[in-house]
Parts: sequence; structure tokens; C-alpha cells
Amino acid sequence: MRRLLTTVLWIALLATPSGADRDQALRLAEEADKLLKARDWPGALAGFEKALAADEESLPALRGRAEALLGAARKADALAALHAGVRIGEARRTLPAGDVGSLMAMRTRLAELDPVSSEIESLLRKHAEGLAGQSVKWMTKDPAAAERALVRALRFVPDHAAAGDRLGRIQRARAGKRVTLWNGRDFIDWSWAEPPRWSVKDGAIHGDMLKHAMVVRSNKRFDGDMEVEIEARLVQRSDDLPVQFCMMLAYEGDDAYISYGFFVDHLSIGHGTSRKDGGEREIFGQRVAELDPPVKPEEWHTYTLQLEGPNLRAYLDGKLVGSVARPAGRDGGYLALRVQGCIAQIRKVVVTPK
Repeated sequence: MRRLLTTVLWIALLATPSGADRDQALRLAEEADKLLKARDWPGALAGFEKALAADEESLPALRGRAEALLGAARKADALAALHAGVRIGEARRTLPAGDVGSLMAMRTRLAELDPVSSEIESLLRKHAEGLAGQSVKWMTKDPAAAERALVRALRFVPDHAAAGDRLGRIQRARAGKRVTLWNGRDFIDWSWAEPPRWSVKDGAIHGDMLKHAMVVRSNKRFDGDMEVEIEARLVQRSDDLPVQFCMMLAYEGDDAYISYGFFVDHLSIGHGTSRKDGGEREIFGQRVAELDPPVKPEEWHTYTLQLEGPNLRAYLDGKLVGSVARPAGRDGGYLALRVQGCIAQIRKVVVTPK
């Protein structure tokens, strides 16, 4: 059993849930397309507006609205709509097949209507070709760099077949290396999980630390670059100790680790060192009350921390919180989970070596 006498602060970011109804927007856009083909410009425009009310970033609806504006002889408005639609499409990491077609159609129409757009399209394709070509050199030596290059290439040219194929191969290979450390049943992959403080309830790790601060540590060690993802929530706060639950990466003991999670009223990344080196300190933090909307730690959230080269990147529910420098010497170690001054549950623990 390990009892911690010190506390650490953290960081994370909030992902705003979307209220968009993509399926309804697609249905409405399909109905409006019929009016567009019949050259009923006012009816088509009204139909695409309804689709955008359901999902304001629906690419099929944005494309159709631009075409209806062109049909109604509103070229300036159509160009503005096309540019807006292209910007929305290019900002996305991935696109469904139907959205790829809409994005490419809007780019093609822009090239027809505006000579400058045609030149831009050519430059985008050349840039995408360059990124895709460079990715070949990095596929083996640095898959993470290759993946970043391919993602950027596909943002410029979503239908780039070679880039899509290479990105898929990298992501499939990475998925094959994922290590799931929580099986939903027992602590066979963990050390120091002594009852009654540590138990299993409803398939989750249950840490009852209302008057304590304790950790469990993985049996497996992880060195080099990695991504760690946990799903956690706060069940009950203590009246005696500051609330804290987190993951601890590159863990070599109570004075050597990188931590990420929830502390008292804010999210933070912490760095643990020996007392002579300054002890524990927060690298980055933000009060949850200042997030929009505020984070509720009592709800399930996915906390992700990436250690990649000289950088640390923190995410909450898939949305980037921020990036800070990776502390020197934190090149690997065990994974630990800490609970202090509360009852907390953790139902997912996954490590992906990079």
C-alpha cells in the first residue's frame, strides 16, 4: 500500500458537446436538392436553410445553399457561402464520404467562379502532394510525424487517395499497440491495490480515500513517447482533505512522475520531483469554473495526456487543453492512479506507445 503525503495539481480541457442533428440535416438537404434540380431557387434556398438550422456545419446543406444563391443571381452571397463551407470542411480532422464530395464540389465551383480560387486549389494540391511524399520517409522512423503530415494533407485535399491509405495504415498499426490496463474485473495488472480502499464496483476501479491519499501502480512499464487515456469521475468529496484524482505517467516513485487530473476546483498537469529539487509543482492549471461550460467532475470525462518528444499535450473528452514542455528526464516509467480526499471511480485505462 502506498500512502501519499503530498498533493499535485493538474490540467485538462473541455469539449463542448454538439447539439447538431446531422441525420435530420442530411434528410432536409436531400429534399431541398430536389427543388434545386427543379430550379425552384426560393424553395431550395428555404429548404437548405432548414437543414442548416438542424446542423449549421452540414457540408451538403452549405453546398446546396450556395448553388441556390447562384441560381437566384446572388453571386456575391454564393461566393461568401462557398468560402465559408470550404473553411468549415478544411478545419475538420476527418470527413464522412458524403461530406468529402460536398467539399470538393464547393472547391470546384469556387475555381469556376473565381480565377484566384483556381490558383489556390492548385497550390493546395501541390502542398498536399509534398506532405504525402514526405510522410513516406517518416512512416518507419517517426510514425507520429508521418501521421501529422498526412492529416494536414487530407485537410487540404480530402480525396487524396494515397494520403488516406497511408494514414489508415498508421492508425491501424497504432491501434494494434494499445494496451488496456483495466479489465473491468480485478487488479491482476496492478500493484498496491489493497482492499478496502481499492475495490471494483460496477466494472470500475473504486477508490475510497475520504481520509487517505493512495496510489495503485501498473505492473507493466512504458518507456519513450506514449498516450494515456482514462475515464474517471468524482463520487464523493471529503471534508478533511483536498480532493484529487489523476493519472501519473513516467512514474518512478512518489518523487518522480508527471500527473494529470482534477484537484480541488481545477484541472492541472503536475511534475513530481525530490524535495531538494523543489518537490511537486504545477506546470499548468485552470479553474473548472472558468471553462465554458464549467466542467463537472462528478460526470464521466475522458482525460488524455500525450508525451511526445519535448511536449506534453493534455485533452479532455478529445479536445486539446494545451501544450507544455515535457520535464527533463521523464522518459518513461510505470503508470499510476492516485485518489485523495474523495471517492472516485475510473472505468477505462489505456496506454498507446508512440
